[in-house]
Amino acid sequence: MFKRIVALALNPSLDTTLWIDEINLSDENMVKEERTDASGKAVNLARTFKYYDVPSSLVLLLGKYNKHDFLAQLNRENIQYRHIEIEGNTRENLSIVQRDRSVTRLIRRGFAVPYEAMEEVMETLDQCVDNETLVMISGALPDGISPRSLRNICSRIHNLGGQITLDSRSISLQDICDIKPWAIKPNRQEFCNLFEQPPKTLEDMVEEAKKIVEQGVGYCLISLGEDGILCISKEGVHLAMAPSVEVRSTVGAGDSALAGFVKSMMAGKGVMTGLKTAVAFGTAACMVDGTQPPHKLTVCNLLSQVHVQEIPV
Repeated sequence: MFKRIVALALNPSLDTTLWIDEINLSDENMVKEERTDASGKAVNLARTFKYYDVPSSLVLLLGKYNKHDFLAQLNRENIQYRHIEIEGNTRENLSIVQRDRSVTRLIRRGFAVPYEAMEEVMETLDQCVDNETLVMISGALPDGISPRSLRNICSRIHNLGGQITLDSRSISLQDICDIKPWAIKPNRQEFCNLFEQPPKTLEDMVEEAKKIVEQGVGYCLISLGEDGILCISKEGVHLAMAPSVEVRSTVGAGDSALAGFVKSMMAGKGVMTGLKTAVAFGTAACMVDGTQPPHKLTVCNLLSQVHVQEIPV
């Protein structure tokens, strides 16, 4: 089992959250409160691991024109990182939260990654990956990095002895089967999008996920939102149900869930405890603003409320 984490952020973002009463289209909207987070799925993972004292580091690409605010926040949080500079800007996203807690997200395009930066990524991985490392690749691929390029990155990681998690809407079912990651974590829609004929029921999703596991994927974790997380592996099919809570923001909740699963599995707790921890982390993350890690006390309180059941197959 791996002993350390490398979170690989190929397409990070600066996420600004704005709180308003109600959106008035074609008119002025007064912002009541705002915050900006250095973010992106892999960055969210690194932040959560740091908060929970899990040995980890962050490797990320950053646009050179707006890197200072991003790095300043990583430094304030004492997140260990190595960054590779790209011509252009790191993308800046907006989340608009209305009084009824509904969220409208504006996702912007970021930099294009040149070949030279890809070589730097490979060289950096050579320095920080070994047979006790789990590399967590999360987020949509930026311009300049194709699924084929990602497969090359993953091949390099495997050659170094490392294992991989994948959480990206940019890759296909064939990519996943070729890479054979230790775990994948799509949400329900992302999982269904992998297939020409999307599964319609939970039973259909289980059958398709079992085929992926047979192809060499270790754990298929499917986020079901308020319905919890479905896990399919060689150890069986398990469903963990999330307790009902007051949701402040779902941004980053899936990343927190994956972090919780990995943290638990690193400690040798087993799949059922790992799944319970994943749901507790993801649910707790919904109870904080922005992309903050789930609070430790909240996670502890939620763990006893998460119910895991094994589904006969």
